[in-house]
Amino acid sequence: MAVRQIHDEERTRREAEQRSVGSLVSELGSELSTLVRKEVELVKAEGSQKLSQARNGAMATGIGALVAFAGLLVLLQAAAFGLAEVMHLGWAALIVGGAALIIGGAVAMIGMSRLKPENLKPAHSAESLREDAELAKEKANGRQR
Repeated sequence: MAVRQIHDEERTRREAEQRSVGSLVSELGSELSTLVRKEVELVKAEGSQKLSQARNGAMATGIGALVAFAGLLVLLQAAAFGLAEVMHLGWAALIVGGAALIIGGAVAMIGMSRLKPENLKPAHSAESLREDAELAKEKANGRQR
């Protein structure tokens, strides 16, 4: 009778261990699913932010290019006035045109720097995904032991 009771207790203990392993695997699957869902949301949010940054950079580049073009037109007009008036009216137009060209070039350079690929890639999401993968591996290895 005592031997049978020991076997029953042993069988009950094994069933409890198997259920706990099953529930752990189920819990791990649920956690990984939630983690992936959250990471997808993070990638979407960061992608939206980078798209906005690209749009703003493109707008600044376009505005800078327009101002630089206006400066070029004024410089050309100044050169014409300078030759026609022999330095009288032309100098003022040269100063205005040069300033517009410098300002437009600076704004265009700022916009172009915002469009560099390294500024547009979702660095936070990539790093977070890498960390999550390492954490999942650690959990999986820890539960297998």
